[in-house]
Amino acid sequence: MRIVVELLKFIFRGGTMAQYQQSHLSLWQEDIIFPNLEPLSESITTEICIVGTGFAGLLLAYRLLKAGHKVVLLDKDPLGYNESSRTSAHISDAFDDHFTKILKKHGKEKAQLSYQSHHEAIDLLEQIAREENIDCDFKRVDGYLFLGEGDDIQTLQKELEAAKTCGVIEVELLENTHGMFFDMGAALRFGHQAQFHPLKFTSALINIIRNRGAKIFTRSQVVKVHDDVKAPWVELANGTKVTAQKVVMATNVPVNNLISIIAKEAAFRSYVLGIKVPRGSVNQALMWDTHDPYHYIRIDASPERDYDILIVGGEDHRVGQEEHPELRFERIQQWVTERLGLKDPQVVYSWSGQIIEPMDGLAYIGRNPGDKNVFIHTGDSGQGITHAAIGSMILTDLIEGKEHRWGSVYDPSRFHLSGLNDFLKDNLQNGIQYADWIYRDEKDLTELLPGEGCVVNSGLTKTAVYRDKEGSLHKMSAICTHAGGIVKWNAGEETWDCPCHGSRFSKMGEVLNGPAMHNLPLKKEEKNEESPLKKKDDSQMDTFSRGTR
Repeated sequence: MRIVVELLKFIFRGGTMAQYQQSHLSLWQEDIIFPNLEPLSESITTEICIVGTGFAGLLLAYRLLKAGHKVVLLDKDPLGYNESSRTSAHISDAFDDHFTKILKKHGKEKAQLSYQSHHEAIDLLEQIAREENIDCDFKRVDGYLFLGEGDDIQTLQKELEAAKTCGVIEVELLENTHGMFFDMGAALRFGHQAQFHPLKFTSALINIIRNRGAKIFTRSQVVKVHDDVKAPWVELANGTKVTAQKVVMATNVPVNNLISIIAKEAAFRSYVLGIKVPRGSVNQALMWDTHDPYHYIRIDASPERDYDILIVGGEDHRVGQEEHPELRFERIQQWVTERLGLKDPQVVYSWSGQIIEPMDGLAYIGRNPGDKNVFIHTGDSGQGITHAAIGSMILTDLIEGKEHRWGSVYDPSRFHLSGLNDFLKDNLQNGIQYADWIYRDEKDLTELLPGEGCVVNSGLTKTAVYRDKEGSLHKMSAICTHAGGIVKWNAGEETWDCPCHGSRFSKMGEVLNGPAMHNLPLKKEEKNEESPLKKKDDSQMDTFSRGTR
């Protein structure tokens, strides 16, 4: 069945599957076939230009169109291959960074407004699904925060008190959670959370906004954003331009912002396993623990299967700052066995996604600092779906010249002295990564196996080298095109990851994740004799690489 689905995707995308590299397809991507939309081929003018077709871009376009505006959307990837396709689709108004932290950093008034915004965001998503008749398996469920290893019940008691201070009504501390599929122990129960199939929702939303006049151009990579008092514009890699009255960068990380926002957030990879379990054996609920980084759990009980998929994620780490990211899947499986009590779990999906963590726990939504007509949406932390809905409400008002009651909470220009230590610590950690310029890697390229990559010295510079499955070497600059960091090879995803600000590039050097906007410059490609080391056969492949397509 998977082969048929992938073939149909290839046909509908006009044979363009290879334009976006993703080693591990998510559970959601198996089910949905998106239309093949053309790239922008000539310069155009519009009212609102939105860069990004994930949740944030699509929800904003939906609300702007309802308000009577004209909208153009751009994306460098084919539809269905952005970060929104790799979510676990936990839809919660319980803060990802905990109520205690948000209350401490922002004070009672803004913490209450932030909670209110996430609560109303879930209502908005439910309303859209209902009013537009979107069949996306939307379901209200309970959420449970349980104790991670080494934490005690006081952690939950403090979080309960902070949640109530922030205005949460439907929350309670349970000393035990009988009836759950594993021994969760004490937990906080948050009522009225939600889950859905993210790509069923976004694919339907794409059809709706196109029918209402929105123009969407994919494989259209923006490389320059220019604010102008009268008419801002964006320039694409092919030289075409979109001129608009307002421009919104809804690109997960703002590729138009070199330092001011990038310095206030950090990029993480988060890993997810999809595990086959008997139908009805796992409670329909959202579950996450207090560990740092935390683990998160939910079930996908699709009526189209005779079994369920247990979704378990976590093991987050800073992009490019983990020597063996491919082992994170194994750690999740070990945790599933030890904590959830599932012996020999049958892993049928594995994928990872990029999470942008803001310095103070809240997203940056509003005018780009220093600009008048360019807006940004970034720093979603682990709550990208609710933040996207929040952003659609705030940005619609700002674009129409109105103030919004949550605007100051998410203002990208904000800076809190309470977050100064985190700011200095994160940027020091980023700065340390530039020491890779000094480190000399003397790796012998004859030892590089097919499917592997490494960084080597080339005089005073660094070269990223990838050996393809046929044994040919491909060389490109190892210098990140954003701010000059040295990329590292990610064996789990077969990507080049920058440890400084989280940019990621395909094995051939194409930009996958910003803030970089330009590919790694290619060097002369060399055709080598076949590696003297034996090529990997199927039996040597990572267990989690099999079955993901």
